[in-house]
Order: sequence, then structure tokens, then C-alpha cells
Amino acid sequence: MKKLAYVILFLLLSVPASAQYGFQSSQDFSSFICNYYSNPQPERIVSSLKYYVNAPYKHANSIMMAQFYAVLLKEDTGLLKMLFDEPVNNKSVKEKKFILQILAEISTPESSKYLARAKNEWREESIQDALRQIKLSKPSDVFVENPTNTADLDRLWAIFWATGNSKAISRIISVLYLWEEGRGAKAALGGAAEWSLTKYAALHPKILLIVQDERDHASGTQKRLLQEIIDKAEQK
Repeated sequence: MKKLAYVILFLLLSVPASAQYGFQSSQDFSSFICNYYSNPQPERIVSSLKYYVNAPYKHANSIMMAQFYAVLLKEDTGLLKMLFDEPVNNKSVKEKKFILQILAEISTPESSKYLARAKNEWREESIQDALRQIKLSKPSDVFVENPTNTADLDRLWAIFWATGNSKAISRIISVLYLWEEGRGAKAALGGAAEWSLTKYAALHPKILLIVQDERDHASGTQKRLLQEIIDKAEQK
């Protein structure tokens, strides 16, 4: 049955993009992403990826989205292989670049093999430039290293949207106190954490519960800021 599903997906990859996206609006797409942890729809992974890449506007920054798909595809190597192996003439340069970004975020021996294949098989100069940039950078392990910039926060949000792992939210909360106690870039990092937690705690009960639990174990500035986020969420 699983093999049959992959055959069907392979056939879908040959359908014109406009016919396979399956999203009525950007709001529909955003709902798919932000609710995946509670309502997973693996059959829409490929079409949603293509919708994101080929939309005339971006729904979120590419680091967050690459991490989201990296989490999903890391657990489904068959689907990753199919996505990479689809006929080259069915892929736009934008799709190829985004697939490279996903592979870099996966950061496993398996994804490294696909990056090596891309170097040999995808000969466009912009693709080769992207591969050189990937070689020079290494994604942060956001569950091991402390978040140091907004890209790390984006990765953590993506992990939560894909899996519902509460540790991702706890890691975002860990830099919240910097909103008041940090300076410069650190204060900006804390402010980004505060903004995103305030926004999503009001929309997702699970996030609000995590924030409440963290508040119960916090003190000082951190406890007060968490309480303010809770108060705002409960007013909506």
C-alpha cells in the first residue's frame, strides 16, 4: 500500500503545478503549516512545498519553511528520494534551490548524498552557487545550542509546527528575558521571542499550556514576561 502511495505521488509530480497545489488561499496554506502537528496531512507535503515555492509571494521566510519540510522529509526517506528524482524538467530553478536548502537543514549522511548528486546533475550556475554557500555554512542544532539569532527561533517554530514537540517552545522561551535584560542584538532576539509567543499563545491552546507551565517554574523577569503573554492570550 505504501509503495502504491508513492507511485500515485510520482504521477502527481508530472501534473501541471496549478492543478496539484490544492490550496484555496494563503490562509489555507498557513493553516496547513501551523496545524500540522495536530492535524498531519502527509499526502499534501509535496503539493504544499510546490505551492510555497511557486507562489508569487512568500508566506514565511525560507529558513523556517526549509526546516519544516526537513523535519518531515527526514522521517520519510522514500518521499525525499521521489522529490529529488522527479524528472528534472518538472522542477523550476526555485524548486531546486529550495530542495537544496531542505537537504542542508536535514544534515544527515543521506541528505549529503543528494547534495553531491545535485552538484553533478543540476548544472545551472545559480544552483552551483547555492551549493557553494551550503558548503560554507552549517545549520545550528537548536536543541543543543542556545538560540543566538532569529533564524534559530524560526527553526524552533518550524520544528514545533511539524511535530508539536514542546521542547521547541521551551527553547524559544529560554531567551525571552533578553527582551528586557539584553542589549542590541540580544534584546532584539528576546523581542522576537516575545512577539511570536504572544501571537501564537493566543491561537494555539497547546502553546499557551506550555507557556503556563514554564511560568510556574520561572522567576524574576522571565516569570513576569510569561505572565504578560498569558494575560494577553486569555484576553482574546
